[in-house]
Amino acid sequence: MRSPADAPEAGRARSAVRPHPADLAWLGLLAALAAWAGVVTVQSGGAPAGTWLVLAVLAGAWLAGRGLAATRWWLPSVVLVAAGAVIAIRDRDVLLDGPLSSPLGYSNATGGLYLLVAAGALLLVARARSWLVRAPGLVAFVAAAAVPWGNGTDTAALLVLAVPLGLLAWRGPRWARTLVAVAGAAVVLALAVTVWLGATYDPEDRGGAVDALVDATLSERRPQLWHDALVLLAGEPLTGVGPGGFSVSSTTARADADASWAHQEWLHLGAETGTPGLGLGLALLATAFARLWWGPGDAGTAVAALGLMGVAVQASIDYVLHFPEVAAAGALLVAAGGTRRVPGISAGVPAPPRPLPPPPRPG
Repeated sequence: MRSPADAPEAGRARSAVRPHPADLAWLGLLAALAAWAGVVTVQSGGAPAGTWLVLAVLAGAWLAGRGLAATRWWLPSVVLVAAGAVIAIRDRDVLLDGPLSSPLGYSNATGGLYLLVAAGALLLVARARSWLVRAPGLVAFVAAAAVPWGNGTDTAALLVLAVPLGLLAWRGPRWARTLVAVAGAAVVLALAVTVWLGATYDPEDRGGAVDALVDATLSERRPQLWHDALVLLAGEPLTGVGPGGFSVSSTTARADADASWAHQEWLHLGAETGTPGLGLGLALLATAFARLWWGPGDAGTAVAALGLMGVAVQASIDYVLHFPEVAAAGALLVAAGGTRRVPGISAGVPAPPRPLPPPPRPG
């Protein structure tokens, strides 16, 4: 029979798996975006199956990461590392090959996937108390981080170097939340810069230093695609051109079969589903960072935030989130980083302290 002293422990165990408001908000936003994609399809036409697939993957991976981490904190990391290892072994002949022959068929997407695998491996290092666990996690991190460097995915290769900064949060919760805030600010900056570049793009006037830098690092075609997405959004601000409609509505995409996407996930979403779809997509991104902000406040939270920053910055200049594997890995990492079942922590909120024992009786 359970004693009264066991009640606080049982309460903490139950609350450790209780949904956090950010979890419910995430799932609600996904459902709203899926419904809106259906409405847009009825109004503007299109093919929403790809959008629905990615949204379903995001929901399933989030729930899986939440449930696995609440049961055994290390399980999501093991899943990510194991998936990365299976893909690397299965496709070892093309793992480090050129742009269109990597395991996911696009080297930038493969680089983004292994950035997230590397973050998942470092989650083991961040949260394990024994070097018997940390050492394999560190080896897995180095192996996964080497993939973007090996296959020439420059953006992911540079961004994965930021992930170990999450270990600074070993110093305490204040460091963790500072790193979450810095990661979120970096994503906001990336979004703002890409929108500005798209809004100011002028093919007849590209002689400035900024244009030369953009052309040398990103290529001229990306700002051109971002400009097309903004034009389409301005032309159909409520419903956009319909899911899958960017490839047939963008003048740049029609002229180049390799430019079927806007190479900026949120602008692409806005162009195809209008301002409501864009707003829901941005709200999903904000909710992911909010979940980490309200998470355990440990080094694992910070590592997950920097991993999310990496893939979100990459998604600001490429279409990596169109790949379900990358979307699943990102959702799994964030859900795991925001959840940890340990004594005294409940859904990322410290449990109330136990009452002090009564003083000894005199005499």
